Amino acid sequence: MEEVNYILNFDYESSLAGKSLKFKGSNWFDHIFFFINQEANASLNSTYPFDEDYLNYLKELGVVSTKIRRADNPTNWWGKKIDLPVEKYFNSKITMTELGLREGWIPVQSTIDIEQARSEFELPLIARDEWGFSGRGVKIIRDERDFDSIKSRSVFSSYVKKIRDYGITFDLIHDDFFIVENFIDSRGQFKGGTLRSADESIGEKNLEKLILIRNKLKELGATDSVQIDTFTFDKGFHPFVEVNYRRTMGQMVYSLKRYFDERNIYWLLMTNKKKKSFKDIQEGLKMYPFKTILLSPADHFLSIALLSEKELNISNEISKLEKFIGQI
Repeated sequence: MEEVNYILNFDYESSLAGKSLKFKGSNWFDHIFFFINQEANASLNSTYPFDEDYLNYLKELGVVSTKIRRADNPTNWWGKKIDLPVEKYFNSKITMTELGLREGWIPVQSTIDIEQARSEFELPLIARDEWGFSGRGVKIIRDERDFDSIKSRSVFSSYVKKIRDYGITFDLIHDDFFIVENFIDSRGQFKGGTLRSADESIGEKNLEKLILIRNKLKELGATDSVQIDTFTFDKGFHPFVEVNYRRTMGQMVYSLKRYFDERNIYWLLMTNKKKKSFKDIQEGLKMYPFKTILLSPADHFLSIALLSEKELNISNEISKLEKFIGQI
């Protein structure tokens, strides 16, 4: 079988916007390919300096392929860039907000018109760049002067007190889905996640709403898979924040159940403040009270699976684990 060479084009949203912005250090995230990929004939086109010890470690964990190749004309993996009009339509927060407002899927006061937001909306507001991802491009507008920081087309929404963030990924080919609870930091950036059932997260009635939304997206041309971002808040449920019509970090969370048997699997992104080595972190984690598995190279950041048979207070556990890593 012919080898397929993939590149993790994390500049995907930027390219859809017609920009050439590169995210510094994003190739560290290339390691998620090894866990999500299920093609034995696949290779990764990466500039990240993965060492042999790490790749051998991945083989022990059971990943399907650890082949790394630098090849001409690699296949895009994060975002396909095959049908650009459709991909731009679904990934744009502007067009999805317009759709959500028309369909009545957005219960929070929202607009894409900055002048309307300025004149009609009460502060504070949340502003989201049209093409941001994983929390990038999110700003809080607390006073009139903050509007001056908005340099690109954005969605403006009333600030509400979130309770939980979820991403629901619908497999449109096999008519299946999974739900990931996303862990979001105070700056609105993604810090990890865990799988949840409908009963543990949004509930069956809200899932029915999401299925109707999924069906509408299919009618509009969505194929393969689509993730719909949602959240619960102090006044109810927000079923339609935005759409990710590409690969997602949620797929990394979902993939981990192939490698670990524990009932609760938490994927966490941590900071390696003391720049400890892979071996040092790996050995140090063996002393942590819960089973923790290092999944990434030890760089500025660390990708870790936290495993437990019992449900953990994950906010507290993240703080404890960050402190523990700082003392290794």
